[in-house]
Amino acid sequence: MKRKTTKEILAESFRELAENRPVDKITIKEIVDNCDYSPAS
Repeated sequence: MKRKTTKEILAESFRELAENRPVDKITIKEIVDNCDYSPAS
């Protein structure tokens, strides 16, 4: 089984947040907090 890349995990996190919020209101901090990554990722 192939592991997900950081890019795939962040994109998945963004899609999850976009289901409930307007896209233009989502911040980088919210995306990385949602998947337990640091903003440096």
